[in-house]
Amino acid sequence: AADERAAMDAWESARGADASIDDKAVHIEDFDELRSTAAAALESASELGGVTITATRASIIGDVAFVTFDADVGGSTTTSLTAELDRVEGTWVARRDQLCAYLAFINVTCPV
Repeated sequence: AADERAAMDAWESARGADASIDDKAVHIEDFDELRSTAAAALESASELGGVTITATRASIIGDVAFVTFDADVGGSTTTSLTAELDRVEGTWVARRDQLCAYLAFINVTCPV
């Protein structure tokens, strides 16, 4: 259960607007390339009235966590979204492609 909670916390940190850029860094694949994207996402989230990510459950198979979460963007909630995270050297890391797909919903694009 602790591993599942750690994966859920990592996704909330990687994707949520409440985490600082530095907190996000350890939980995002290719973060150095995405630092400006993460900053743009925080700004966009603020302009949209806030973005809250609430992980509701996780299951783990080997070094992959499957996290189910709800996303509230400016008061509009979408439930039962899913994400996959990889365990890298003991830390749960959000996959770049999935993170970028979700960021597109708040009009933020990742570099190619």
